[in-house]
Amino acid sequence: MNKNCNYYSNFGNYDINEYYKKFLIDNPQEINRFQTIMSLMPKDCSSILDIGCGNGFFLHLIQKSINITDLVGIEPIKDKVKSMIHNFNIPGIIADAGHLPFKSESFDAVIALEVLEHLPYTTYSKALNEIQRISKKYIVISVPYNETLRNIKCPYCKCEFNSTYHIRSFNEKNLMTIFPSYKNYLLEKIGIVKIPAINFFNIFRSQASFPEFAVCPLCGYRKISSEDKIHKKIMTNHLYLSLSMIIPKKKSYSWIVGIYKKC
Repeated sequence: MNKNCNYYSNFGNYDINEYYKKFLIDNPQEINRFQTIMSLMPKDCSSILDIGCGNGFFLHLIQKSINITDLVGIEPIKDKVKSMIHNFNIPGIIADAGHLPFKSESFDAVIALEVLEHLPYTTYSKALNEIQRISKKYIVISVPYNETLRNIKCPYCKCEFNSTYHIRSFNEKNLMTIFPSYKNYLLEKIGIVKIPAINFFNIFRSQASFPEFAVCPLCGYRKISSEDKIHKKIMTNHLYLSLSMIIPKKKSYSWIVGIYKKC
């Protein structure tokens, strides 16, 4: 397993089911995101491939709400595929987004939610081509909207990297041409948020501490809890909350959803 996979299989002090329950299934913001995406999805789909499906919870919601039974999930992490099959009885395949083991036009819709921003240079363009090749009718994606990418520093080897392994940012302009074979598209921004209007505030916050689920892509370092680090985190969060009361905010969105139809 490479160091990127170390990040995606790091669940901190939780097991995989506890992690997804706390941060996904019981998270109102994530549930709202999923419900909004489902409301935007085309109605004439009878088969769906979900790339980067996690534990399969979104496919489970589709199965319950839209009554589509031909569903398949793709993940590079074995434990996530096992969790999906065990918890939701949805077929899963261990595979890379750049090499999808399916014939062309195998699924009415191919979806990739919060995936494209993570893909490394060697995989990204291959994945876009594979998504277009596998889809028969539609492509559905969601990505963070207009994200300002900032790095943290590994305290062990001093490597700088994005704590959530986001390596590209998306907005309306670059999403219009991302799939050349799909000229018809709908772009919808979702998840209204208020963000600081002053850039230095985000810089301060991103450098404050090494996040719980981060894994250094160079040396593999991950955070080990200690009383001093916990205390520092509490103090940092307190300062962050105090500053957030006085720094001006501006309206933005957490995500942007793209629905693309084949020409």
